Amino acid sequence: MRNAAGMLGIIGLFAAIALGMLATFGFFGPKAPVGASVSAGQEAKTEVTNRRAEQAASVGATVKAGDLSWTVTDAYPKDAVSKYTFPPETIRDSFVRLNFTVENVSDRPVTLTDETIALYDAAGTEYLPEADRNSSFVLPKYNILFNELGLLQPGETREGKVNFGVLPDAEGLIARLGDTDPIVREEKYVDLGF
Repeated sequence: MRNAAGMLGIIGLFAAIALGMLATFGFFGPKAPVGASVSAGQEAKTEVTNRRAEQAASVGATVKAGDLSWTVTDAYPKDAVSKYTFPPETIRDSFVRLNFTVENVSDRPVTLTDETIALYDAAGTEYLPEADRNSSFVLPKYNILFNELGLLQPGETREGKVNFGVLPDAEGLIARLGDTDPIVREEKYVDLGF
């Protein structure tokens, strides 16, 4: 009896782990965007968003944030992303695809991460890129925020693409383009025009 109860406990533990992993990767419904929902601080977020919009460059303009020079070459909403790997898979939801070039304008190597770029909507909600919506959905040569191609030598320029999951009614989207220095945190903004 004791062995059967112990075995059931172990099976229950593994089932809980498996369900937790599935929930983490969004198998039980669409993923919620990263960021806060409407709250008492909404007015403050709107004020910050308005300041970002006032400082924002246009798509196609080059902006410099610390050690990096960024150009958003294209941005557009999508209602699905599709894997380039086998087996094929299409995820239907609300996405924004951002195409960009980035140059290391410093005299030392720098490494891009998913924290160097983000989106904000008019309500102030922050959207961060997620590996599970990019790694198998963006060709490796363009997926530079999530692979070894994010290491840029001095003077090196790379072309990148990134998917963001956003709320279906998100509007007034602005991209935040940052540097790689966690202490200084210099940031520039680009108005995506939708």
